[in-house]
Amino acid sequence: MLVYFDESYNDRYMLYGALFNPHSKQLHAKLTEIKDKHKYYKHDGTYKELKYTTTTTPKSLAVAKDATNAFVQSTSWFRAIVIDLQGFNYDGFGKFNEPLAIKQARAYKKFAELLIKGNTKYIQNGVLLCDGLTHCKGDLFIEKMKELFCPSPFKDIREVDSHLHEVQLMQINDILLGSILNELAASTHKQKSELKNHIKKVLKIPSLDIKYWDSMKRGKADELHPKYQVWIFKPGIAHKK
Repeated sequence: MLVYFDESYNDRYMLYGALFNPHSKQLHAKLTEIKDKHKYYKHDGTYKELKYTTTTTPKSLAVAKDATNAFVQSTSWFRAIVIDLQGFNYDGFGKFNEPLAIKQARAYKKFAELLIKGNTKYIQNGVLLCDGLTHCKGDLFIEKMKELFCPSPFKDIREVDSHLHEVQLMQINDILLGSILNELAASTHKQKSELKNHIKKVLKIPSLDIKYWDSMKRGKADELHPKYQVWIFKPGIAHKK
C-alpha cells in the first residue's frame, strides 16, 4: 500500500490530503497512458507534472479530467482534512516556552493522524510518501510521523518530489486537494473551476464545501462517498482523542 500525503493552503484555510493506493502500479500505469495520450511532455521529452495550480490550459484540464476518471475507476481512495485558520493558534500543542516550529510539527502530526489512522487499520508494511512540505516543516514532521506510524502500519515514511515520474500519483492527490480549496475560495481560472465541477460530477458529490461535510455523520459519508471524503478539524474534539 502506497499512501501519498500533501498540503494546500491560502490565507484562511489549511488542507491536508491523502491518496490511499492498494494497487498503485495499475493507477500509475494509467496516468502514464493518459499523459502519453495527450502528449503531456516537457521540451526534453519527459512528462509534465500534473498540478492543480497549473491546470490553466485546455490540455492540462483534459489530462486532469482523465486522471480524475482513472482515480474513480481505480481501487484508490482519497481523504482530506480542512483547518480553518481564523482564530486558530498552536498553544494547545506544546508548552508556552517551546518554539513555534515544534508546536506546529505536533499539530500537523495530529492532523495527519486524524486523516490517516482510520484508513490504515488493515495495512501492514505500507509506505507513506509526503510531497515537499512547507507548512509541515519537513524533517520535524517526518520525525513525528515516524514516531507515530513506524514500524506499523508504515515500514517507511519519507519526503519526495512530486514532479518525479516514479511518484506521479502524488499529482492526482494534488488536483483532488486543490479543487477543495477552489470550492472554499473560488478561482478566477476557468479551467480550475471546470476541473472542480468535473470532480464533483464523476464522484457524485454535490459540494466540496466544509458546510456539506460538516453536516454529515461519519457513517453517512462512508455510505455516500466511500472514495472521497473531506473532514473538518475541530480543536475541541480532536484534542480529546
